[in-house]
Amino acid sequence: MSQIVVLKGTCGFGDRLQVLSHCMEYCIINNATLCVDWRDPLWGQGTLDFSDYFEIIGIPTITLDKVIDKIKNGATIYPKKWTIDSLLDSNSKDHYTKECTVDICDFLYTVQHKEDILVDNCLNKRKWNITNLTKNLRIKSDLIPFIIDKLNCLKFPYTSIHLRGTDKNINPFDNTIKMYAELPKLCTETVYVLGDNKSLLTEWCNTYKNCILYEESSAICKLNESKLGTHTLSKDILTKYNITKHELNINTIYNFMIIVYSDWAIGHTTSYYWLMARRLHDTNIDNYSKWLDGYIPDGYSPSNYKHKINYKENNNKRKHYYYRMRSQ
Repeated sequence: MSQIVVLKGTCGFGDRLQVLSHCMEYCIINNATLCVDWRDPLWGQGTLDFSDYFEIIGIPTITLDKVIDKIKNGATIYPKKWTIDSLLDSNSKDHYTKECTVDICDFLYTVQHKEDILVDNCLNKRKWNITNLTKNLRIKSDLIPFIIDKLNCLKFPYTSIHLRGTDKNINPFDNTIKMYAELPKLCTETVYVLGDNKSLLTEWCNTYKNCILYEESSAICKLNESKLGTHTLSKDILTKYNITKHELNINTIYNFMIIVYSDWAIGHTTSYYWLMARRLHDTNIDNYSKWLDGYIPDGYSPSNYKHKINYKENNNKRKHYYYRMRSQ
């Protein structure tokens, strides 16, 4: 049988996409089959999975149940610490260590592990393979109309500002104010503010009256202040605020697409969520629109623009930059 790569999800949405992209690359190069398990507490909380939101095309896939059947019939697995029980466990904390993952990035072209099944738990080296995300990943067809409806509520072209204010231990206003001030007037005519901390979003919009807090009634904006990433909040906490994990996941996806479709964007590179969205944007709309069945909104004319990347340094020496697109 062909080798199988099992991707056990953890971390935030942007990190997951990055790991998924290089697992796809391994499968493409080595004719391997892919199994994606996102039932972990940070995404599925034991009941939801990758397949509830996305589908993979052009790469052979297999369900976890069928992987388990193969192990029962003698298939070998690496790392050996993984067992049938731990693979089935959606909350196998003991197996989310670097000792329980395969370093796929270093062995893309030279297969070092001959076992039938390789497990990547997102905690080893990573590489960007953006082409795979545009070519081989799609949002589930039944979710596309809902997300397009959200995007159709926007006025194109627009600027998005992403304020990450929970678990990154940064001041999201660092340099954001300066960068916003540097935007040409064209880029400030329509500005949507997104993030994971309602007080920060409100503070920004109270300061800059022309900016729009996108969907104040969204799942993320219902949450009280937290120093934890919204993706880490337990089912009990979400229930307290009358929010389901599915609502939060959908919120995560359509906010991500708002950043992807932004003509201009301001964000922080410590957020892989924002960074991955802008890397997808850079592939051009003919590629990233495939996620939404080729959706191109009215008023969106990317052929009239070209990219220029501006880099800035904040006091912590972290790169903080935005993408500016200028008319040709």
